[in-house]
Amino acid sequence: MSSFVRLMLVAGAAALALGCGSKAPAQTGPAVPVTASTNAPANVYVVPSDRAAKFYGEKAEGFFTPDDTLISAIEGALPMFLGSSEDQRAQTITPKLDGYKRQYVGVVIDGQRMVFGNFFCNTKLSVKQPQLVDDGGSCYFNVLFDVGSRTFPKLRINGDA
Repeated sequence: MSSFVRLMLVAGAAALALGCGSKAPAQTGPAVPVTASTNAPANVYVVPSDRAAKFYGEKAEGFFTPDDTLISAIEGALPMFLGSSEDQRAQTITPKLDGYKRQYVGVVIDGQRMVFGNFFCNTKLSVKQPQLVDDGGSCYFNVLFDVGSRTFPKLRINGDA
C-alpha cells in the first residue's frame, strides 16, 4: 500500500473520529480537488475538469475533478482488482504498482460518473501531460472505475509491438 493511500486512510479515520458525538451540523462545501501541487505525491496527477478532455482519448458526455476521497477509494481497491484479474499481466503489475505514475480523469459516460486511471512506469514522461501510449506492454495500463458501484468495469493493459 502506497504512503499516499495510508495517509488518506489515516486522515479519513481521524475525520470520522473527530466527528463522532458532535451535535453541530456537518459543514459541507465544495470538494477541494487534489492535484500534483497539493496532497498528492509527485507521481499522481488528478486532472482538473477543464483539462480532462486532453487526457481522456475517448468520447465523454462531461468531465469532473475527482476528489481525494474518491482517489483513495480507487488506490485502495486497485491492488485487489489487479490481483484477481484473469489477465496474467495484471498480476505482474501489482508488486510494482507503487512505481507507476498515475493520472486520474473524472468522466461521465452514459450518464454514469467514472474515473479513468492512466498508469505508466516510464519515469521520463511527465505526469502533468497527456500520456496515451499504444504499445509498451504492462508498463502502460489504464482502468475505468465506476463511482456509483465502486467497481472497475474496464482494464486495458498495452500490448507489445
